Amino acid sequence: TRRSSDLCYTLCAPVDFSIILYGILAVYTSYCSAYKVPNDMISLALKNVNDIIDDGIIYFNENDESVYVNAYARKIFKDGMGFTHKNGTERLKETKKTFADKNADFTVFDEYIMVDGKDRLFRTEYKKLYYGTQFVGSFIKIRDITDSKAQLIKQKYIANHDELTGVFNRNHFFEKCNQLIKDDPETPRYMLASNIQDFKLVNEFFGRKTGDEILKLMAKMLENACIEHSDDIYGRISEDKFALFMRKDVFNPDVFENGIISLRKVVKTSSYSLRVIFGIAETNGYFDNRSEER
Repeated sequence: TRRSSDLCYTLCAPVDFSIILYGILAVYTSYCSAYKVPNDMISLALKNVNDIIDDGIIYFNENDESVYVNAYARKIFKDGMGFTHKNGTERLKETKKTFADKNADFTVFDEYIMVDGKDRLFRTEYKKLYYGTQFVGSFIKIRDITDSKAQLIKQKYIANHDELTGVFNRNHFFEKCNQLIKDDPETPRYMLASNIQDFKLVNEFFGRKTGDEILKLMAKMLENACIEHSDDIYGRISEDKFALFMRKDVFNPDVFENGIISLRKVVKTSSYSLRVIFGIAETNGYFDNRSEER
């Protein structure tokens, strides 16, 4: 007889290993969906963005070793062998030598770099990167500011100069005069002011082109009077009025007399002669730059 406790049963059904494989695939799919693919997509997106922007980007690890250089940075710093990570690492070393604060987290400076045989002005930004409080690396961003700098200089020139004659306009003329007095108050100086009498008649009788020519000659006369004195200041302070601020010891009336003679030749006729009036005064204190129309 058999005891019930000795009974055993054998299951002869086949084992379906696909269930195990599906489970492993599900885990891997979840991993790819939740971590690997998004991170790969982010890395690819960041690379594409960094490669199409008009700034040079170089990333460094915590040991100041170059780990990524975008296309524009390679173009800026290319040489016969191409720009490598070693070049990037050396670039950071050279850049850090210019820092006033060697431990700064953020630094900005401008420098000229030769690109395609031409000097270009670049603004370089260095920034350290932290994960929480832990330093994990840094990057350099290089932006070409040559054209924007030139545009800024042009705009500043336009704001400070008379469009027709190229000399200082009224506001900038008095700003420069007051600054000169502040920097050197002890030197005696003259303020000379000119006025072309009845200048509107010149425009009416001889034309605007002739009137503009006279104004340009007036500006040239003042320039000639200051040609040997770099601290003299001159400008156009209204339509037909010019002013000159110069040291008292270098004032030479002959220069102005000869200049006026040349001006008169432009429009001299039997019925009209150009008349230019000059006033001169020794200065004492700062100038009040307010409009003549009050």
